[in-house]
Amino acid sequence: MLRLSESVKKNIKKILLRSIIIVLIVILMVWLVNSGPSEVTVQKIESFSESSYAFFYPNYDTYLENQYLTLMFDTKTLQFQVVDKRNNALWKSVLEEEDKDLNQTWNAFFNTPFTVEFYDSTGNIKRVYSTRDAKIILKKTSSDTLKASVMFENIGTSFDVLYQLVKDSIRIRIENIKEGKYKLTGIFAYPYFGGTYGTVNGSFVLADGVGAGIDLSKRTVATAPFKARVYGQDIGFKEVLPYSYFKNVKEPENYALPLYGIIYSQGLQNSETSAGNSSGLLAFIEDGDMYAEINAFKAGIVTEHNWITARIVLRDLHKKLLNKAGEGITVPQEELNTTRYSIRYFFVPNTNEFSLFQRFVDEYSTERVVTNDYTFKFDILMAEAKKSTFGFSLVKMTDGEELLKMKNILKQSIPNSLFVVVGYTKGGLSLSSPKHLPVEKRILGKTQLSSEDYFYVNYILSPKESKSLSKTNIALNRLEQFMEFEGRYVLSPEFVKSFVAKEELAFEKLGIKRFALASVGNLAFSTENMTRAQVIDKLLEAFKNLEKPVVYGANWYAVKLAGALSDIPLTNSGYEIEDRIAPVVPYVLRQFLPVFSEPVNLSSDYSRDLLACIEYGVFPSFYLTWDSSEKLIETHSKDLVSTKFEDWLPKILNAKGLFDNATLFLKSRLIARQQIGQDVFLNTYENGTKVAFNYSEKPFNFNNVVIQPMSFAVIQER
Repeated sequence: MLRLSESVKKNIKKILLRSIIIVLIVILMVWLVNSGPSEVTVQKIESFSESSYAFFYPNYDTYLENQYLTLMFDTKTLQFQVVDKRNNALWKSVLEEEDKDLNQTWNAFFNTPFTVEFYDSTGNIKRVYSTRDAKIILKKTSSDTLKASVMFENIGTSFDVLYQLVKDSIRIRIENIKEGKYKLTGIFAYPYFGGTYGTVNGSFVLADGVGAGIDLSKRTVATAPFKARVYGQDIGFKEVLPYSYFKNVKEPENYALPLYGIIYSQGLQNSETSAGNSSGLLAFIEDGDMYAEINAFKAGIVTEHNWITARIVLRDLHKKLLNKAGEGITVPQEELNTTRYSIRYFFVPNTNEFSLFQRFVDEYSTERVVTNDYTFKFDILMAEAKKSTFGFSLVKMTDGEELLKMKNILKQSIPNSLFVVVGYTKGGLSLSSPKHLPVEKRILGKTQLSSEDYFYVNYILSPKESKSLSKTNIALNRLEQFMEFEGRYVLSPEFVKSFVAKEELAFEKLGIKRFALASVGNLAFSTENMTRAQVIDKLLEAFKNLEKPVVYGANWYAVKLAGALSDIPLTNSGYEIEDRIAPVVPYVLRQFLPVFSEPVNLSSDYSRDLLACIEYGVFPSFYLTWDSSEKLIETHSKDLVSTKFEDWLPKILNAKGLFDNATLFLKSRLIARQQIGQDVFLNTYENGTKVAFNYSEKPFNFNNVVIQPMSFAVIQER
């Protein structure tokens, strides 16, 4: 018999020992499994169960009253009606009679004061309605005030609501918004307030771009409603893509003012008690404007009802990236945008779109701005940068001596000209921001910088080629990507606040105290760790010590910072639902501070835009260089097609002549605008002057006065 070697014996022992250990481990695991519970329970969020449909007919049992208005309340549902004592006009807050042609969802939506949107356990957006789902507890009443708590016990949500009569207006303030087991996404507060059925003699007025009107007296061919976020979309929730198929598609204009209007001429809300004269409702979002989304529907779009409201966006949606390939899912943000919201409704009898929006000006302007003399703004580009073999090379467009020549020539004809110096930073415009100093001595030479000029700075956006940019200074979006806008990086608000204070001192040493702030007035955004309102507050705080800067952009929050606004739009977004231009945005803004247009020499229709400036009371801007703009073809400023001073000087002087002819009405306030022909409008001004503006390509005869194409004519002097 063969005898095993000692080494083989040791190997067999090791194998046996390992086998025994494995068997023991298996036995132990089986014992642990069997000793535990037979089922593993996973805690889930309770699934939302929707209540059955019900329509609530109001029973008005409580009254608030002052010398202007009577407010009738159903305290069980918080439905109400308003009677304007001045013209007996009746405004209804909800749909009071069930519409048999509507489905239950739309009937419930129009019938309820508050509709709350939330994510249910399946990740779908659901709605609850205060009339059907909420418990109302009345807290306080007085002759002009009512306060209540609204509790949605089925989703664990509650908030307080305050109603207050203030002169000819009602303030509705929602406070202490609390959520329970579901994430809230939005609230509609009285979406049918001012709503009507079918074609009616009325209109909605929007602050979209220059302003827009929706005519409710005729059917629409539009299939989509108007929806726009106040102050534009929040890019903090937008994914940054390495490329874009739509980079050449023009973005819609910003919704610049937290306002919208409703005007009815007859049959107000189909009410027999309404007066024959026109009546208007102006809504002003006092608090929470950063998170308001204007919704306007016209009869024929989804339903046969006309309605307009501001939805409170409690949570924005964004993509959550799952891998480096860019795949992801759409999720709501974690925190609530806001826990409060306030809207004030003004009631204005015998009104049109201008007198309606004038009510806002009268209420909130401390003093009316009267512009004694018109002025033009000239943005003058000194230098750009273009890529070369060894980095970037300087592209000179206007040197120091040429800048002085341009200013002297222009001031001779337009003494109050406002000059903005652009691209003065060492290396040129594309290498500036966030750091704008030192200046480019190769361009300025020995020229002394003028303390009267404004110096262009951009503390919001930075070119990717900027030598002074650190990645730690770039803001992150909610997807944790570096934020971008129009091909440039967005700077962190925390960095901006600290950096501006330092650079302001450096500018002061050069005698520079006037600034033109780019991007501040047209870009409201959130970041990874800051809400939209927090970002804007931080930026306004950063710029508070600047001496009344020129701010680029028309968003309302910029008014408190600016000495003037630039790049005011001269058109609206042109949505299919919009029937006409209603220039209410410049009408409002010019009564708070001077407003300038975008550069008219860069417009695709110079004559049209210059005429619009005169009609709307907007001062024109020109973007100029001493050298030909052909030198900019290989730079980031290649879109500046025509800027040469020599080419544009004759047109500037001609524009000056047009404004000279307009002084009769330019200082006066517009009180009416009537279309009298295709692209022809008759304006009436507060001083009694009537002026016809012809935007068509043909002469137009009105009252034996011929108005030439792209021109205006005074029809009646004061």
